[in-house]
Amino acid sequence: MLQAVLFADSFSQSMFRPVTKKLPKMLMPLVNVPMIEYTLEFLSNSGVEEVLVFCSNHSSQLESYFRDSKWQGQMKLVVLKNANCFTAGDALRDIDSRGLIKKDFILVQGDVISNVNLTKVLSEHKARREADKNCILTMVLKQVGPSHPSRTQEDQIFVGLDGNNQGLLHYAIIGEDSPSLPTELFKE
Repeated sequence: MLQAVLFADSFSQSMFRPVTKKLPKMLMPLVNVPMIEYTLEFLSNSGVEEVLVFCSNHSSQLESYFRDSKWQGQMKLVVLKNANCFTAGDALRDIDSRGLIKKDFILVQGDVISNVNLTKVLSEHKARREADKNCILTMVLKQVGPSHPSRTQEDQIFVGLDGNNQGLLHYAIIGEDSPSLPTELFKE
């Protein structure tokens, strides 16, 4: 069974305030459809059968929404709540401590609007993991130009990949300064 962990919180105290004080960001409409619908559609099309929806706030609103959702019966939706989680790392540690993840899973922010089918990505990940047991993560990134409307200044990142196996060597958010690269990346 393919699982997904969906973060219903952005873990940012100021994002979309004051609207998100009363309504979870995932239920905010985009073209008159709650954002979470786009994410669930993308996960369903990729073969996900169970979605663990993690939230720190507004869990009762999400549970109510899912109760009446078209997704009932199509995929299992489990709302996990913990008001003491303030980062993605806190949330993942909490989920791990509950023993709910059975094997490889998809991790996604609840406001992802995508039509990417992850079937090929999952197959490639499994093949890499079979060849190298240390390969525990596959990231899906899409390069867009600096003036793309979906991009903000906070989205400036530097990604260093191994030319042989496309393994991630370095990931840094670019601020005012240029990223500093560890010199061991350049050793053979």
